[in-house]
Amino acid sequence: MSNLSLALAEDFLSNVKLPPQPEVLLFIQNELSKEEPDIACISENIVKDGALFSSILRLINSPFFGMRSEIKSIPHAISLIGLENLTTNIACIKFRNQMNESGNVSMPRYWDNATDVAELCSYLAKELGIASPAETYALGLFKDAGIPILAQKYEDYKGILSQQNKTELKNHTDLEDQYFNTNHCIVGYLMTKKWGMNKALREACLYHHDVEYMINEEFRGDEESRKLILISKIASYVANDKRDENHYEWLKIKDFILYYLGLSEPDFFELSENMRDFLSERDSI
Repeated sequence: MSNLSLALAEDFLSNVKLPPQPEVLLFIQNELSKEEPDIACISENIVKDGALFSSILRLINSPFFGMRSEIKSIPHAISLIGLENLTTNIACIKFRNQMNESGNVSMPRYWDNATDVAELCSYLAKELGIASPAETYALGLFKDAGIPILAQKYEDYKGILSQQNKTELKNHTDLEDQYFNTNHCIVGYLMTKKWGMNKALREACLYHHDVEYMINEEFRGDEESRKLILISKIASYVANDKRDENHYEWLKIKDFILYYLGLSEPDFFELSENMRDFLSERDSI
């Protein structure tokens, strides 16, 4: 995507309502920029938001994190997962809360799918050891953030999106671009930028349907961003392979992903089965 097309999209989206950056997130990011963040002050601000505090403890104490003992305080959580990871998880929680009431996209189904993809992203990051599990988890949730935002603005967005997902196109977002002069990748990028998320995550949101960006042999972008995208592609494929009839984009990038990650076909088959087992075990708890 050219800088010009992104600039035009930003101008067009000036009247699209993006979720405001949560004050608690802004406060923590400001503390992170300091040489010595004030953990006590951060904890106090989180505890003030009772719903956020409960959500953080519930998430960190879930089987997904695999903690050996129950975490009961924010300082304890920070000591175990780190302040940056905690900040990323807060962004995920706040985003979900803000977007639960949205237009024409079925939000329960949206979140079920996003959660599956996010947890598989984190699982893959741990298995492959090439990216931050918290960062990949965040991409799983944020990469399609533009979908519920655009669904709030356009009544026919869901229908166009459904048609787009069933059609083999040169670029995955062609129908969105044609009907709305923008797409969910651009909106997701602008939202994560507004929320102060890091560059790799923002660019991964922007380019996660850009096949040329992913497979370009003369790649000059952010390598961390590309790693995040490739992990998310495997996660999305496994999470949706029973639901989707078509995998046009996956077929274009599969060989490159396996090459890039050093996986053989048997390796990939075993990894995919392990990921499905992971979801099954999670759902049985």
